Amino acid sequence: MYIIFDLDDTLVDSEQGHIKAINLIYQDFFPNVQPTFDISSIWLNITNHFLELYFKDELSLEQQRVARIQKFWEICGSELNRRSAKEVYEKYDNYFLNSCHNFNDTIKTLQQLSKFELLIISNGSYADQIYKLKNNNLLKYFKQIFISDKVGFSKPDKRIFQYAANELNTSMSNCLYIGNSYKLDYIGARDAGMKAIWLDRNSTGYDIVNNKISSLEQLTEHPILQSS
Repeated sequence: MYIIFDLDDTLVDSEQGHIKAINLIYQDFFPNVQPTFDISSIWLNITNHFLELYFKDELSLEQQRVARIQKFWEICGSELNRRSAKEVYEKYDNYFLNSCHNFNDTIKTLQQLSKFELLIISNGSYADQIYKLKNNNLLKYFKQIFISDKVGFSKPDKRIFQYAANELNTSMSNCLYIGNSYKLDYIGARDAGMKAIWLDRNSTGYDIVNNKISSLEQLTEHPILQSS
């Protein structure tokens, strides 16, 4: 059986990366302005909104990046043209990529699963995702890596899961997918025909009997793997 992982907020803590990066940006560009809103929560909402549009192919990669920065500047009571927003995003992205670090259970779990073929299916920019994997010493654990902007489809589109299975020359039922998003990862992989486990790190809910874990450490003892 192939074990396939999501990357962001499954193996690396991207949410904290976003939070750290946007607070650094605020300090850089609004150093003497006390914010009247919660910077972190506002930015996460902006990011999730525009990333969803990008994954639906309603915005290009660059468009969603520029739109996120411009929207944040608008909330800060200012304006930013497209060129300037692009420059700010480049600085933000550097902060972000270097602030995404492994969860405490990531390396240990990957080492314990070394007898399996491990892979990645992730939404996002290929360059950014590879950087995160290299920067966190994760690349060596994975046989193949499938990123949406290279494959041409984004989760939860079943075609990205089918593409990976075809490249592996295996059946969908011979693949197990693990990710933190109930909709993109668990439902997406399950509806495509793969086995799926939802990593609900924050205990957000949904009663999924036998197919929900709160830590990667629980994965090695999961019945799906025990029967393999």
